[in-house]
Amino acid sequence: ATDPRHLGRVGLAPTDLRCVAPLDTEAFDVAAAARRPGRLGATYRAAFGDDPRVWRDASPLTHVRAGAGIPPTFLVRRGLPRRRALVDRYAAALRRADVPVTVLDVPGYTHAEVNRRLGTPGEEVLTPALARFLADCLRAG
Repeated sequence: ATDPRHLGRVGLAPTDLRCVAPLDTEAFDVAAAARRPGRLGATYRAAFGDDPRVWRDASPLTHVRAGAGIPPTFLVRRGLPRRRALVDRYAAALRRADVPVTVLDVPGYTHAEVNRRLGTPGEEVLTPALARFLADCLRAG
């Protein structure tokens, strides 16, 4: 949603998106993740190779700028402080670019739970918040 080249490959632009909800990811800064030691860095290097220019270009954070047509964004903040700080950093960059951002704290959820619990009966943290966000941004257009 931040790099128009990806959408351009299928004849679209960021302005064609009404909203975006990446939910639970660390991939906002691929370059930082690929440089990390251990399993996380190895996972990103396996996916994106060893070229720091590719990492930077693959990072949504790299492409955030005002006037880019980035749609309203819904983010989930959870996990370790490093992961939470990355979500905060991405949200701050979007806000500086005048992109409406909703950040939902779900500290008791794991990565798997975010994906598994969304939309399940009785789930009262993530599902209602995402439903409100989607209703608002889909109604706004």
